[in-house]
Amino acid sequence: PDLPSDLGVRHVYVWHALHGYWRGLGPSLATTLPVEQVLPHPSRNLLRLEPRLRWDPTILFGAGLLTSPEALAEFYVRLHSPLVAAGVDGLKV
Repeated sequence: PDLPSDLGVRHVYVWHALHGYWRGLGPSLATTLPVEQVLPHPSRNLLRLEPRLRWDPTILFGAGLLTSPEALAEFYVRLHSPLVAAGVDGLKV
């Protein structure tokens, strides 16, 4: 597909979270990239200010992160190549 012409616009930009997805990377990528599941532990002071964090999915289930620069570079190549092929002009992270 050619998104700009398909959509009738001059430019197409997309947005994604720093690690690709809201809660990081899923276990399915762990078969090809070294995904580490990290469980954040908010401080008592932070929980006093934001008690809802106790039930935040990232706090409860963790986030999948890539820990090596090489794996992160490979992930971004895999994530961005289809966007380039579709005619996406830019990206906001």
